[in-house]
Amino acid sequence: MTYRMLQEAPERFAAGAVFIANLPKLEVPLSVPSQPVPIMIANGTEDPLMPFQGGMIARNRGVVISTSETVDWWIQANHASTAGFTSRNLPDLEPADSCRIQERIYPGGVDGAEVRLYTISGGGHTLPIMGDPGLFERLTARLLGPICRDADGVMLAWDFFTEISSSSFPQSP
Repeated sequence: MTYRMLQEAPERFAAGAVFIANLPKLEVPLSVPSQPVPIMIANGTEDPLMPFQGGMIARNRGVVISTSETVDWWIQANHASTAGFTSRNLPDLEPADSCRIQERIYPGGVDGAEVRLYTISGGGHTLPIMGDPGLFERLTARLLGPICRDADGVMLAWDFFTEISSSSFPQSP
């Protein structure tokens, strides 16, 4: 839904954050937004429902392109730079979860908008969470794949929105 809103009405949003989703694979090209809009994308590599490498969504709910192709599409749509990207691994706060999070930032420059990717290596169809997962999370992990406990997904989005808003709007004196 976030992808579609940013594509169809980018002027209404300062930025968007998308978890656990790739763009659909369609016969006709997707419509490019009328203006760039910063976007954050976070996907797990071990997601049994939304394939990181693209393909059929669980229970025949359509076909998606890969996370890499989704990011490339947004880089082009946002006029972001692939030459000036930065990459870092977030701290491995919970080695027992066998998960690592990599952040890649493709800057938007003067006429573009940033594209930020969090690759959750070893993560499933869940937001990353901090601390010990509760009983519900442990039970759903069997259906949704591994839970990454190296970051809080909500805070990743909050930090992204905060950084975008502080760089996009002048600070008051």
